[in-house]
Amino acid sequence: MAATASPATLPGHFTFELAEQHARVIYADLDQSYLDFIIKTSRSLGMEARVATRLVADDSPRLEEQEVDGVLLVDTCHHMDNSIEYFRKLHRNLKEDGESMILEYLSHMCTGDLPPVELRVPSDTMVEELREVGFTRFEVNRQLPDYQYVLIAET
Repeated sequence: MAATASPATLPGHFTFELAEQHARVIYADLDQSYLDFIIKTSRSLGMEARVATRLVADDSPRLEEQEVDGVLLVDTCHHMDNSIEYFRKLHRNLKEDGESMILEYLSHMCTGDLPPVELRVPSDTMVEELREVGFTRFEVNRQLPDYQYVLIAET
């Protein structure tokens, strides 16, 4: 099972992509209206058996210990007040050999409707925080369009 979080950015896009590949997915968000959209859309696509929703707080992924194989966080980390504590909880939620994939904006690029530069988290900082809570084996790809990077961290 995978968990996805993508507040305010394409709600559910990756959720339905994963569900189409027969994964069981938990879509988590801070906003009930996004969860309602996911529920309605999953029903209309016939995916309600593979897509669950969770209303979460900004300080917790609200997953059970070792509940998921992977987590996808999209445009999420710069919203966190205490990312280290969040990552610590997330690490406990992943099964052994689990994987966290994080998509965030590069800190040095500034254009369009992107989060303000002062809110962005550099990938090196993110790796340090994830390492501190027990993640290992990191891969960072900074060559994406739209001024983003992908960070993969394994348990």
